[in-house]
Amino acid sequence: MGRIAWEPGAPALALRNVNKQFGETRVLRDVSFEIPTGKVVALLGENGSGKSTIIKVISGFYDATPGGYVAVGGHELAFPITPVQGHDAGVRFVHQDLGLVESMSIFDNVCFAVGFGNLRGGAIREKDARVRVRSRLERLGLDWDLDARVGDLSPAQRTMLAIARVLGDPGDTAPRMLILDEPTASLPASEVEHVFAAIERVAADGGSVLYVSHRIDEVLRIADELVVLRDGQIVTQRSTEGITHEEIVSLLLGRELAATMPQRGEQAPSQRNTHEPIITVRGLTGSRLTSLDLDIKPGEILGIAGLAGCGRSELVRILAGAQRPQAGEMTYSGNPYAPRSARAAIRSGITYVPEDRRNHGCVGPLSVQQNLTLLDLRPLGSAFWLSKRAERKEARRLIEQFDIRPSDPLRPISKLSGGNQQKAVLAKTLRVTPKVILLDEPTQGIDIGARAEIASLVIRLAGEGLAVVLASSDAAELAALCDRLIVLDRGHLKTEIRRPHISEERLALAISGANVPDAA
Repeated sequence: MGRIAWEPGAPALALRNVNKQFGETRVLRDVSFEIPTGKVVALLGENGSGKSTIIKVISGFYDATPGGYVAVGGHELAFPITPVQGHDAGVRFVHQDLGLVESMSIFDNVCFAVGFGNLRGGAIREKDARVRVRSRLERLGLDWDLDARVGDLSPAQRTMLAIARVLGDPGDTAPRMLILDEPTASLPASEVEHVFAAIERVAADGGSVLYVSHRIDEVLRIADELVVLRDGQIVTQRSTEGITHEEIVSLLLGRELAATMPQRGEQAPSQRNTHEPIITVRGLTGSRLTSLDLDIKPGEILGIAGLAGCGRSELVRILAGAQRPQAGEMTYSGNPYAPRSARAAIRSGITYVPEDRRNHGCVGPLSVQQNLTLLDLRPLGSAFWLSKRAERKEARRLIEQFDIRPSDPLRPISKLSGGNQQKAVLAKTLRVTPKVILLDEPTQGIDIGARAEIASLVIRLAGEGLAVVLASSDAAELAALCDRLIVLDRGHLKTEIRRPHISEERLALAISGANVPDAA
């Protein structure tokens, strides 16, 4: 097969009465919508609404329940859809699981997807291939060492690489149908614009884009139309022109949400300023951090902000015992603190919710029950015996307490939505009753309702006396929740802002490099 010509005037993508059922559970119900040629259409819905299932049906990862069809450029894709069918029709995907080989180079990862170029006598024409790879990166404004190892890239950089891989060479109109599943979930605002520029280029070249995101501000910025999915059914497809943020929230939830992000009270910080620090950091240096001094107090929410690569994730990993510092000293509750592992930090009372929940926060093949209890099995049996009954009881307690859905403790955690996976990671982390909790991008890639639940939990934990460290690229989240906020710039502490002076505008100025005075 080869490239399939589209029928003039046909929608770029059309779904008609698509259904999907797992056992007795019907996850897609007569889903029908269209993507017009040359348009950007956003697909919105809470975690578990069926967005990823739709994408997996289109890609051929799932076979739809009989009935209905999927068509690209007027050509129906026969069920079961195969990757070859979609590729020949001009469909390209960037999934949440980026499909990168972390042990190999940027050059190899791009060439695995697009080919190494013409072969002559069995040899790869590497020089030509490198020119092609370089041109793809330049379309996103990326000037990277092609031999750099993908595993050494940040999550934001890996996302950009996955997008560059499918964009085509300069002058190409492919892909004609680009499907992006949460492409900016781990990206700071400065890098989101690069993605938007690429999307706009695809649309300008006559291509179409299905853009899946939880970030409503991004949808209003980039999409021509939006499709709202709730409980496996299409609620509406309409133009984004004239629609408000609040109207979209109501469509997503089926009700009004008075505030999408709970706000931290204004009076609490002054009461906490008298506490002695629970953690002190002096001269902390890592691969990115340089001579950082910092105090962390019980009962406060301390925000860590800065551009990708500023060192915020490294700071959290060092505090969590997941990475060794190169220099500097730390104390915890007045005693020297130098954890040799994450387990040592947990035993001290410091727990960690990592940025990459799929690979580092969960054990995918294990059940929800096993994930919830694995940090500490001692209360559930003896050194040589684990009570499955006690483990099940504990898992059900946490599932109910944190509203993890579906409530089946034996379900593989990999089958949960992003928001419910994150609630499970938080439940596991809090089960060991820490004194300090370290959160790295805790609401990344989850829906509005789950974001609000997690934000309320963070506020409650601080109210109970926990020290909360919140590393995030979400300015609205930081402004809403933090008592104190530090901005890092290339590993240095650039500025510190305290409530009530914290605002999205002030934070954006500080991150962008503007000279913002400290506010005490």
